[in-house]
Amino acid sequence: QVRSDFSVMPAFVAFSAALAALPPCQPAASLQSSHPISWVAWSRAASSLNPEAPANSAYSEVYSAWRQSPPVLHGQQVALDDVLNWIAALVQQDPFGHGAQAPRVEVDALQGYVAVTQRQLAWVAARCFMGDDTADGNELCTAIHECSDPAQVHALLSMFAILRSELGDTCQGSYVVAAKPSNVAGTVKDSAPMASVSACLVQDGEVLFGDLPCSGPVDFMQSNEQRQVVMDIAGANIGGGARLCNLASQDESLMQFYPEVMALSYFSANMLHPPMMVFGARRYMNRYVGNGVPCGTINATASLLNEQVIQDYSGAFNLGGTSLPVLNRVFVAQQSLLNSDDIDAQIGMWTAALSPEVYPAEILPLYCDLVHSIGTGPWGAGAWHGSSQWFFLATWLGTSAVSAQAQAMCGHPVAMDYYVYNLFCENPVAQCSVCQYCRDPSMATRRRIPVGAATCSASSCDSCKGGQGRLNQVWNALKSQTVQGVRSQQNVYQDNAFDLVTDWTDVLM
Repeated sequence: QVRSDFSVMPAFVAFSAALAALPPCQPAASLQSSHPISWVAWSRAASSLNPEAPANSAYSEVYSAWRQSPPVLHGQQVALDDVLNWIAALVQQDPFGHGAQAPRVEVDALQGYVAVTQRQLAWVAARCFMGDDTADGNELCTAIHECSDPAQVHALLSMFAILRSELGDTCQGSYVVAAKPSNVAGTVKDSAPMASVSACLVQDGEVLFGDLPCSGPVDFMQSNEQRQVVMDIAGANIGGGARLCNLASQDESLMQFYPEVMALSYFSANMLHPPMMVFGARRYMNRYVGNGVPCGTINATASLLNEQVIQDYSGAFNLGGTSLPVLNRVFVAQQSLLNSDDIDAQIGMWTAALSPEVYPAEILPLYCDLVHSIGTGPWGAGAWHGSSQWFFLATWLGTSAVSAQAQAMCGHPVAMDYYVYNLFCENPVAQCSVCQYCRDPSMATRRRIPVGAATCSASSCDSCKGGQGRLNQVWNALKSQTVQGVRSQQNVYQDNAFDLVTDWTDVLM
């Protein structure tokens, strides 16, 4: 069910009709983009591509495990040979309808979009997977050719296996739409009310406040919450420093669990860069564990596939006169500013990725339909070790600015769904500071740390239980204020930013 505080602008009611199952089968579809599209040849003939010998050298151990214990999808075992036969047949097809040539369009260019069907994206991924490359080269093929990690093989095979089940031999499936904003921050309206916030304690699945459904250990990276954005805590590249190859950190791991985002790098000569919003990309593997080390955990092969993979779509999105079905999931990647104590600059980074006004106007109906809440964790306070308290306030202020713009442009607000981890995989225990102030064990010495502050531990998050922690107190103190009222209390950076919040006497402790 759509949460009770979400409404839909009347102009989009037809587009936002009751969610349906998979879209009707379309045997033909066109690539859509706001940028020029060109076409180049592939380096190899499709008939020469062999799925039994893919480019990633770690394939043999994955293939062996799959054959010994096939994964299950909807109660049926998925045989590896059936998946390999499907991709072998897929690369012989021409899903773009352009003589089997390779499309080239700059997905990473500012203020634009690329809309590609699931079958089209699987087609280019399959060719790269089996060792092909475009004549001009592309990041996806290069990343696969240079990778020797089984995580990437698991990721791509999982996508192929589920798409085989859904698309069969001919269907194009739904569209994946990658949108890039302009190079500016979204508008911050000082008089705007603070956005609605819900919080979840991941370790126990406890709702701290708000109406966010919460069941441990589900978090924003594996939630199926409708119309909730997955906020990738990105670095300078989307996918981090592992070059789409392994489970090194939160950002790197998400590429494996959301392989359609990985596959979009086919449309670039280099790694993709944040900010970027991707509509319709899904999680194909069974779980992503953000609460614990290491980041991301791939299940044993028998339970590899995500049987709750999202199949709901919101009618059809009209783009350039073409009807595009898009699944009900949104992925956003954005980085914080490393070592910056400028809260306005950090708010600007948040709004630059999430505000409706920074994206192409053609994308607005899709944004308005699918962006109703932002699922996030310790953005800015993961591998870059920012203050968890300070970045909670920065993201709440940023979401409030985004919400005001969405209210004006879409007719509904945008909420923030905040997930608290006692062992966030990139920076374990540090986020517990929002429950009861404690110092990050790995913090940078430049930060203003209270003298004698205790060091965070996993048990520090216990202070949040029962709605008794500092996070609940701050929420109670600020939820009825305006953006300007909250922003004015954060003119001086300090690690324990919650102590700058005023009017504590009115808060139930």
